[in-house]
Amino acid sequence: MSATDGVYAVIASATAGTSQGVIEIRNGSLIGNDIAGAEYRGGAVRQPDGSVKMNITMETPPGVFHIWTGANTETFQSRQIDVHLPREAFDDGKPFEVPGYGMTIIVRRIPDGYAHLAGPTGRIGMIETLISAEQKWAAHRKG
Repeated sequence: MSATDGVYAVIASATAGTSQGVIEIRNGSLIGNDIAGAEYRGGAVRQPDGSVKMNITMETPPGVFHIWTGANTETFQSRQIDVHLPREAFDDGKPFEVPGYGMTIIVRRIPDGYAHLAGPTGRIGMIETLISAEQKWAAHRKG
C-alpha cells in the first residue's frame, strides 16, 4: 500500500462550471466518477517531496456538461490531464489551480467506505444515494 492509497472527494471548477466526484487510488492506479457522468482512469504517484503526480484520462458520455466549455457533446469524449499537485494541495483541501487548464481543484480524503462510488457502479451508487435522500425529504415534508 502506498501513501496515496485511499478514497478522495474531488471538486473541480473551471470557466463554465463546477463538478464533484470521487476517486480511488490503489497501488498507483486511479479510478473515479463524477456527478455529471464522467469516468476517470489513470495513475497517481507520491513524489519524494510529498507532492503527487497524476495522469488522468477523463471520458464523458454524450450530453454531459463540460466545465471547460459549458457545452454538451453528442459523442463520447476523452481528455487526458497531467497534474502535479503540491503536497499541501493533495488531501489538505488547499485549492490548486491546474496550470494550462483554467481549472481549480480541491482534493480531500474521505472514508474508504465510499470506494464503491469511484468504481464501475459508482454512478448508480450516486443516483441511489440521491433517490434515498429525496424519499426521506418527501417523507419528512409529509410528516
